[in-house]
Amino acid sequence: MMAGPNGSKLFFDSEKPSEANLTSADIFVALHTKYTVNIETIQSLERAGLLGSLRVIRTPFFDRARNDAVQQFLASGCRYLLWVDDDNDVPENIMSLFDRNEPCLAPVNWCQFPQKDRTSILPGVSWWLGEDSMPLVCFLTPPLLRVYQSMGFRWLDGANCCAGGVWAVRRDVFQDEKMQDPDGEWFKMTWQDASGKTHRSEDNHWFYKFWRAGYHVSVDLTMEAGHYKRVNMALIAKQLFGGWKVAVPK
Repeated sequence: MMAGPNGSKLFFDSEKPSEANLTSADIFVALHTKYTVNIETIQSLERAGLLGSLRVIRTPFFDRARNDAVQQFLASGCRYLLWVDDDNDVPENIMSLFDRNEPCLAPVNWCQFPQKDRTSILPGVSWWLGEDSMPLVCFLTPPLLRVYQSMGFRWLDGANCCAGGVWAVRRDVFQDEKMQDPDGEWFKMTWQDASGKTHRSEDNHWFYKFWRAGYHVSVDLTMEAGHYKRVNMALIAKQLFGGWKVAVPK
């Protein structure tokens, strides 16, 4: 074990042995799309043995899609809800992600975010830095990720959020009353943090509550999800995060 960025911890595979024995029947795959699903995404799910677990939710509203998926998931007997965006590639060995019995599990997702005067392509591993609001978001850098991989580390525990299209959540997290809003929903597109600042992003709304409830994300550093960039991620990032300060660990 070794200390990672912002209080996280890095583990070798031997230090975190398999804790679960899950099959595809234990995984509820939720895919939201406003259009049609990329054939590459479908093919990647088939290679991973998860095509039979797929539920496609078609709606232009991201928060509605996620809330509908959670309700369907809780009505099923599945253990984990695996989110997959319609322009992502699911790693073929995605089932090995569930070797760990953690609240939230994710492969490395590659995302584009504004950094100073340019757009940076960063691993979707990040931390909220602050108390009641989110004035600073800190991202892992590609060089640091490659160093950890070259050293043989498999797991990074202690991230606050996963900015990306492929991530999984354990059933009991959605059942935690701290993760539900007063109206019973889990995701909202427009929301306010504890300081009163307004944000627009349904997944960051959820991860903000996740962070404040004391949960963390476990990231499998050996597994990387592809992204076909059907949408302009740089433009969306500037719209969503343009007012935030972004830090990168040295």
